[in-house]
Amino acid sequence: MEAISLNNTNDSAVKSDKIPKKDVDLLLTAINKIIFTEVLEKALPNSLPITDDLSDSNKIYRGKVSMLFVDMRESTKLPDKFSVDQLVKIYRSYIRTIVQAIRYSGGVVRDFMGDGVLAAFVDDEEDTSENKAVFAARYIATAIDKLLNPVLNQSIGHVISCGIGIHTGEVSLSKVGMRGKEQVEDAEDEFGVAWIGNSTNLACKYSGAVDNGTIFISSSTYSALSDLSGKQLWRAIEISKGRNILKGFIAEKYYLDLDDEIEPCTATSNIPIYSLADELTKVYQMHLLDISANVQALVRKEEELKAKEKELVEKASEIACKEKIMTNLQEDFFRRNIAFTVMCCVVVIASESMSGQWEKNFGRSS
Repeated sequence: MEAISLNNTNDSAVKSDKIPKKDVDLLLTAINKIIFTEVLEKALPNSLPITDDLSDSNKIYRGKVSMLFVDMRESTKLPDKFSVDQLVKIYRSYIRTIVQAIRYSGGVVRDFMGDGVLAAFVDDEEDTSENKAVFAARYIATAIDKLLNPVLNQSIGHVISCGIGIHTGEVSLSKVGMRGKEQVEDAEDEFGVAWIGNSTNLACKYSGAVDNGTIFISSSTYSALSDLSGKQLWRAIEISKGRNILKGFIAEKYYLDLDDEIEPCTATSNIPIYSLADELTKVYQMHLLDISANVQALVRKEEELKAKEKELVEKASEIACKEKIMTNLQEDFFRRNIAFTVMCCVVVIASESMSGQWEKNFGRSS
């Protein structure tokens, strides 16, 4: 097997820290051509043009498109659980299933984003873009849960979960990229299609809000569905996703029929689907819990303060009692001191009086 080289140049010299002037001139020429050339708009045909049929110019197609995005859940954890051989089987069988569902439902795969797949559907003589996109979403859910997952679960021990989102709106598409490198004959052209508008972004957001084959479509898609009986299976919902509020309709396990009915094999749901009302109720309840916790904390603080206050009152009373005792002791000491002083004075006076009388008596006798 011939190795694939990622080096598109035959120049083996070490590149300097500089962009060559010819590269700068080539890029500026392309930039000026794009910026200063008028954009010519053309209506989308009944079938999406393939990339090779689009011209490398400011000529764009614009029209109503239903964008479908499907993305595998928790795929980043797979390398920790499975070998490389097992991962190859999981990803290839998953992508093969998705692509067939899209292609056989009248859609065209327009991009692979890791394990995410972006598809586009347009109106044609057979059906509307909305009907075809929803049919493809049901095809995907059915094929994964009833055909792919049973085989994967039995052979590898893994069950795939994915979310499917659809949005219908005005989209502009333009060819982007560049032709192969000059003077390099085997350099391949690197072209793609840029889908300009919010439909792709919204389809991705709708897909990211659900899992387990649940289909989440926008109101613009739902309103154009022609299957009136099928419309009853959709549930109107508003989902808060980050800073976005996604309004639309969801259908869970909305499978297509099979000739031989197979029991679906689904993963455990990891994304709880809450409506905006549920989210607001949840937030309200959380706030109530926070308020209740704060009230209980305040009550505990108040009880602690009352206990401290009681302790301080008792200490103050104890101090006041001790102060009263000290005052009484001081007063008693003061009274005793005065009495002792008076007594001493009396003794001194009496002593002096007796001494004078003694001298007087003895003086006479002599």
